[in-house]
Amino acid sequence: MNWQPAPPPPELSEWIQAEDSLTQRLRRYFGEVAVEILRETPACATDYERSATGTTTGWVREVILRAQTNGQPLLWARTFIPALDKDNPWVPLTKIGAKPLGEVLFTLQDAHRGPIYSGQFRGLKNFRGTPYWGRWRSWRRQGYMMILTEVFLFHGRST
Repeated sequence: MNWQPAPPPPELSEWIQAEDSLTQRLRRYFGEVAVEILRETPACATDYERSATGTTTGWVREVILRAQTNGQPLLWARTFIPALDKDNPWVPLTKIGAKPLGEVLFTLQDAHRGPIYSGQFRGLKNFRGTPYWGRWRSWRRQGYMMILTEVFLFHGRST
């Protein structure tokens, strides 16, 4: 996967800059969402994950959130946890299965968000070719970092 930093287009700016749960926001606009797990495994970091965390490998979860009513793909998301030692407070996220990450993340009182980085993403698993608009940001808890990438699949293609 490849990320090119760029300011978001006006039609997606509100979505990309949103500080609330995208899961809840998607539900308000599209109804209930279903999580399709693409992979949950140790994997290599992307260039921006490596730059942000200083590590080359970690645990990765990649999912697609789909509108439950018609299966429309809405959001491609990737969670990157660089260190899975026993003290890492992000380790329980490796066991959430088909639950949307937003349902867990926004209940954590000690989770601190980093700045949002917007841009275009290419080479998404199952979505090759055209770049899509999205964002990534770091989250911190008890000195440990996690990177969350969210790419918009609804009207989120660049023109």
